Amino acid sequence: MSNPLLTIGELASRFGLRASTLRFYEGAGLIDAPRRNTGRRVYDQAAATRLGFIQNAQESGLRLSEIKNLIEAGSAGVSPRRLWRNVAAQKLAAIDREIAALRRGRASLAKTLSCRCQKFSQCEAEIAAQGRASPLRRPRRRR
Repeated sequence: MSNPLLTIGELASRFGLRASTLRFYEGAGLIDAPRRNTGRRVYDQAAATRLGFIQNAQESGLRLSEIKNLIEAGSAGVSPRRLWRNVAAQKLAAIDREIAALRRGRASLAKTLSCRCQKFSQCEAEIAAQGRASPLRRPRRRR
């Protein structure tokens, strides 16, 4: 039994996308140019599999440029499993850093909400007296 070909609309619908998204992915080199059947784009199972990979990678937080690099490296003979594990480990570390920054920001906002000062200058002075960085100012980055 052969796999049926899907029109652009059928494939897009299967993945909850618009046909224009598939055309964009095609132009960006994320999916291969489809075959034509009486002038209409038709996709095979390989395109559906690739689209599933793209969606999974996006849900994992990868940008399209990162996904394209993975696809190209896999096509060049690099071990897809090893490459995916490296990218996933890097992305996981970045997410952990973002979570830590968000927690610090949340704690800072909670302190700000509990402040009883009437003016920012009072709050700044109180925080300075306690020897802490102000929750109202972003720390300067070291160069």
